[in-house]
Amino acid sequence: MHSIQTKIVTALDMIESNGLVDLGCGLGDIGIILRKNNSKINYYGLDRKVNAIKAAEFISRHNNNKFSIGSFESLKLLDADDYNTLLVINLAHRHDSKSLVELIMSNISVNIRYLLIDAIHIEESHNYAHKHTANKLIDLGLKFKLISKVKNIDKYRDLFVFERESLNV
Repeated sequence: MHSIQTKIVTALDMIESNGLVDLGCGLGDIGIILRKNNSKINYYGLDRKVNAIKAAEFISRHNNNKFSIGSFESLKLLDADDYNTLLVINLAHRHDSKSLVELIMSNISVNIRYLLIDAIHIEESHNYAHKHTANKLIDLGLKFKLISKVKNIDKYRDLFVFERESLNV
């Protein structure tokens, strides 16, 4: 059985990602796996929790992963040339679909080409406040198309991999 993080890194290998912004990164597990796999993908972790960022910086002190305190609004401040992929996992379910689309579309740079979002796929997942479908997000104005779906990243969730329809949006 592969970990959620390993499945996400596998999904990243299927796209042309040059850099990943991990929104709600926690301890930066995705970045650690990227480094262990000798990936050339730049990694930038954002989290609102100060202690999570301090711990992530300590854990990743011997690699080139970067971290800072922040959330959706912080996306505007990143060097857009270094990152073309946004990962929103766990954090997505704190927002209803309309709010999530608005937060993403109003804060990402034009260079973000790929978007990875986890989606709840069964009803017994009562711990999640909001459940999103790819079609619903697109219907609400997400200017990306679904290019891949990684099923069962855990018991309750799938991973949607989107590509921006046009980088001029």
